[in-house]
Amino acid sequence: MPSSRREFMKAAALTGALAVSGRLLEGEAGAATPPIDKDLDGVIEMHVHADPDVRARCIDQLTLTRQCKQNGYRGIMYKCHDFITNDIAYLLRATVPGIEVFGGIALNRNYGDTVNVQAAKMATQVTGHYCRCIWMPTYQSAFDMRKKGGGVPVLDAQGKVLPEVVKVMEICADADIIFATGHSSPDECVLLTAKAKEVGVKKAVVTHASQAPWKLSMDQAKACIDNGAYLEHSVLPYFKGPHAVIPGYREQPQVTMEEFASYIALAPAVHQHGPRAGAQPQPRRRDAHVHHRSAQGRGEGRRAERRYPEDPGHAAGAGLAFRRAGDHKVCKGAPAPGRIRRMYL
Repeated sequence: MPSSRREFMKAAALTGALAVSGRLLEGEAGAATPPIDKDLDGVIEMHVHADPDVRARCIDQLTLTRQCKQNGYRGIMYKCHDFITNDIAYLLRATVPGIEVFGGIALNRNYGDTVNVQAAKMATQVTGHYCRCIWMPTYQSAFDMRKKGGGVPVLDAQGKVLPEVVKVMEICADADIIFATGHSSPDECVLLTAKAKEVGVKKAVVTHASQAPWKLSMDQAKACIDNGAYLEHSVLPYFKGPHAVIPGYREQPQVTMEEFASYIALAPAVHQHGPRAGAQPQPRRRDAHVHHRSAQGRGEGRRAERRYPEDPGHAAGAGLAFRRAGDHKVCKGAPAPGRIRRMYL
């Protein structure tokens, strides 16, 4: 497994050349991958952390992309807290044909002490144009670093959305890609989604809306939905509590499936069960407001996505497929810890 980003890029380029010549070897991935879980067929993993990264992950992007393809995934989008991922997405598409690969950028301190508009703009212009999401600061957000100080802010001292954040929203609106709240506080998420709606962002996402410490109250969740945003739910807090496999999670509160369902119940009209990939493309739906994410594991793993009946050709908003996380088929069937997500790409 490549131990650095540079080594991974070299390995991916070499493997891509083999793919072009028709000599790509897929035996290793096949040997490590279980039979296709029909619940994963045609889904899109929308937010996954994998090597190369600055912190250890349980799997690398090349291996995971191969496994996703062999499990019937339509696509996958990689995330890194510190670097763009759409550059490697370009190489992975050449290396593993037959699956769509996307990336994005999280605007943490690696790009400066304030939200870096130029970094966001340039990310959308990288070869292939596979940047599909711009996340506000995550682990280095002002909210996450509120005790230490020095986090990257999204609001000014008066509680107004900062001009540079608005400019990033405009970039997302113009490129028709996802604007995600990252690790903003619940109150910040309400303000950010309201401003995103005002700016004209069609794909705003509240990141892990039901997971502490970013957990929205039901009133805040409803406000974000009314602002046109998708809510992203991680199953990770379901695996917390006394039964947790990871010792550090045993003292943290569990979020039950009933509580996840209560969030979904806030906007039942947009919970639809769409067709599989391969149906005839139809006009894109723009008024879907809830984005559901289910997760097992700490950011390394998989997420899946379902489409609306009127939008089978694009990744879409929430659907009744959320129940798939409830019976844990994704969590048990995936080679790596799993997540379920849906959103327009």
